[in-house]
Amino acid sequence: MKKSLVFLLFVCGICNAQTNHFLDSLKLELKKAHPDSTKIDLLNKIAYEYDSDSLKVSDYSFQAIELATKISYSKGVAFAYTNLGWMHMQIGHYSEAIAFYEKSLQESKRAGNAKGVARALNGLGMLYEYQGKSSKALDNHLKAKDILEKIEHIEGLASSYNNIANIYQNQGNTSDARQYYFKVLAIDSSLLEDRPQYSKYGIAYSFHNIGNTYRNEKNFKKALEYYQKALKLKKELGNKRDLASTYNRMGVAYFYLKEYQKTIEFNEKSLALYRETGVKTRLASPLIELGNAYREVGQLETSLRYIKEGLNVAEEIGEAKIVSEGYKALADTYAAKQDFKLAHRYLQIFKSKEDSLKTDSLRKRIVQLESEYQFDKEKDSLKLINEARELGLQKDLRYQQNIQLATTIGLLLTLVLLIISISYYQSKRKTADLLMTKAYKLSLANAENFLQREEISEQNKELSELHEVKDRIFSIIAHDLKSPIVGLQSLLYLIKEETGLKEEEKQAYMTRLSKNVAGISDLLNNLLYWAKFQMQGSLQITPEPHLLSNYIKESVGHFSEIAFEKNIRIHIAIDPGIPKVHVDLEILRFLLRNLLNNAYKFSNNGGAIHIRLKRSEDSVQVSIKDEGVGISPERKEVLFKGFVESEPGTASEKGTGLGLKLSKEFVEQSGGQIGLESTPGMGSTFWFTLPTAQLEENLA
Repeated sequence: MKKSLVFLLFVCGICNAQTNHFLDSLKLELKKAHPDSTKIDLLNKIAYEYDSDSLKVSDYSFQAIELATKISYSKGVAFAYTNLGWMHMQIGHYSEAIAFYEKSLQESKRAGNAKGVARALNGLGMLYEYQGKSSKALDNHLKAKDILEKIEHIEGLASSYNNIANIYQNQGNTSDARQYYFKVLAIDSSLLEDRPQYSKYGIAYSFHNIGNTYRNEKNFKKALEYYQKALKLKKELGNKRDLASTYNRMGVAYFYLKEYQKTIEFNEKSLALYRETGVKTRLASPLIELGNAYREVGQLETSLRYIKEGLNVAEEIGEAKIVSEGYKALADTYAAKQDFKLAHRYLQIFKSKEDSLKTDSLRKRIVQLESEYQFDKEKDSLKLINEARELGLQKDLRYQQNIQLATTIGLLLTLVLLIISISYYQSKRKTADLLMTKAYKLSLANAENFLQREEISEQNKELSELHEVKDRIFSIIAHDLKSPIVGLQSLLYLIKEETGLKEEEKQAYMTRLSKNVAGISDLLNNLLYWAKFQMQGSLQITPEPHLLSNYIKESVGHFSEIAFEKNIRIHIAIDPGIPKVHVDLEILRFLLRNLLNNAYKFSNNGGAIHIRLKRSEDSVQVSIKDEGVGISPERKEVLFKGFVESEPGTASEKGTGLGLKLSKEFVEQSGGQIGLESTPGMGSTFWFTLPTAQLEENLA
């Protein structure tokens, strides 16, 4: 949880790399201090040194707030709120932490304290990151970075780099994360001579974080190289909890390198330090890792003891991922003991927990997408309103300039009547200006309200679509994917048990089995394509020249069994001189498979499918026509627009409604178009175009 620790000096304003002796000296100074800003700063420093000791941090911080409020010392109030925010973040109370950081931000702005503002922004950024709101987190970190660049605060910049690196690390972008960690390392190394204690802390954390990036890439030897560097510095600095974290990471790396004795050695050290420092929330991981290692060296009872203890801790603190790992470890150890009944039982629990984690991960990703979308819309809305306000002010300025010019001319022309008319004119002028000001304010307010209504309406519409997509995806996973898998399990059981089935019955079951597997495969392909498209915003495609006729035949062969079962004939017509098309091969295969699958699905027994390739200016058109049930005009209108309930085929084949949506997105991304022509009862023709390859590519 403690992700952005490389630069704690900046996050909370003072270095945490002090000894107990330093803390004692601060308390001694506090006894002698007068109740002014010096005493408030000492209270805040002491609160900071206690880190996540909630009682001590709260006690000293609230003392600081009380004194600072009396003398209107906003900087001291802000510092205290930052300490409280950090403490609540450490113990997982994110809502309270956000509230304290928001107060710190307000007080820092009131005091004109740029460093304090940046500290609060960085703290909020970390909290939003923990909540999965990456865009909001990054926005806060970038704002902090801009402030720090203006005031040339090197240590603070290193903290911002570190926070940005953490976001990349959480997103799985280990390469970019590592680059930022190395930037942090360079800054800390440059400060080593002037501030050795502070810099060593930063360098140690950078080494640890760089090791994590290599561990996530499964380069365990490289990870250990950096963990060793971190360990050397952390031993020198003497922070036991941080030392325990590195011992645990090293133990995990040694496990994957199959050096189990070293896994035991380092995780026992980690466990002892966590227990000594009272950090119960960190005990689960080294306990379960010890259990895994003892299993591998044949000490099965010791393995079970550690795993069960670790599992109890993980369940108590609600660490779902570690709970899942604990049940898998139990299953593996009982399997090693040849107690297959218990091994099977715990493996089932593990699979259930793992499935739940994956579902939660998908839900969180959708919530994150919604949150990021809302955040972007809020920014766009604010920008539009500001632009409208600025435009209104510019118009009002020009209006005032014109009025002034007209007034001057009028005064020159009526100079003779000035004494008589001046009083009357000024009165009317004042009334006119007042009326115009009111009119302007009213029009501006109306414009803003209109913009806000439009934006809110658009946001509600798009959020509604997101919720619809989310519900549809979960419906697909829960029903369309789960049902055929359950059926598959049942069929496999019947065949495996050989419960007196005749040969023809077995063949019938095998045919159903083949259909189930094919259906699951197509569904998974579509879901994976859709998920990748949603997370990237577009697919990373590699268009190359391809001859369509080769892949038409390949795709038709994919459906040979279905064609045989439904007695469907295939007719392929290719115009002469069809050039190569410029398209990504996987997209081409996806398009052909999905549209052919639709044609077979809705064709009647004994029907025919007609495939035609023809040249159309600078593109090639592929059309696939069936003689099946056709599509109603109402359904045609929505077929490509999003998730639609898929109708069963002529042989009760099922679908998800994903294929055509993805086909449209992929065709358009490839520079082509897609469409259909259909008459109910007379069949359907789906067509798409792809751009031709360059002349030199065609001749190659």
